[in-house]
Amino acid sequence: MEKFNQFMGQHDFQNGTVISSDDLDELRKGGLLVEDFLDYLNIEHQLLLHGSHCDFDGPIKSNDEGIIYLTEFGSVALLKAVLSNEGTNLRYPTRIKRKHSFPITLDGVNQKTIKSHGYIYLVGGDDTYLKGQGNIELIKCCNGFDDTIPYVSKLEVLLSDLQERHKIILK
Repeated sequence: MEKFNQFMGQHDFQNGTVISSDDLDELRKGGLLVEDFLDYLNIEHQLLLHGSHCDFDGPIKSNDEGIIYLTEFGSVALLKAVLSNEGTNLRYPTRIKRKHSFPITLDGVNQKTIKSHGYIYLVGGDDTYLKGQGNIELIKCCNGFDDTIPYVSKLEVLLSDLQERHKIILK
């Protein structure tokens, strides 16, 4: 807990701070899972999470359908940061709980499917985001005419952060 408190005192998660994977090593060495840290940021600081392969310098950009997906779950954000469903069939349970492992199945893996690292963007939560259906609490963010949303902080995460709790099954 001491390492966690030191880490929180050294980093500001509200002003565009970029937290590198090396910075997160402080937490990993202290025995804290990055997934649990992301859940903490959601619960205690009301920050929503967006996982992506993309390293945005500016605001988060919408997908081709004009939607930006956010979540309240560290596990889902990690999954979206390091795994892609592009050209593959990505499956995971739609009913998950914090701090519980679940299997992730990839059918038809290609070069774009698994990334060694990705990014989690922290977004301030407010009532302009629409709660999605299902228990994984995916939130669809539609900004009307605007196709971007700002983030308050960015964390670089690793594939191993997802694998700490969840098993990836390749078919």
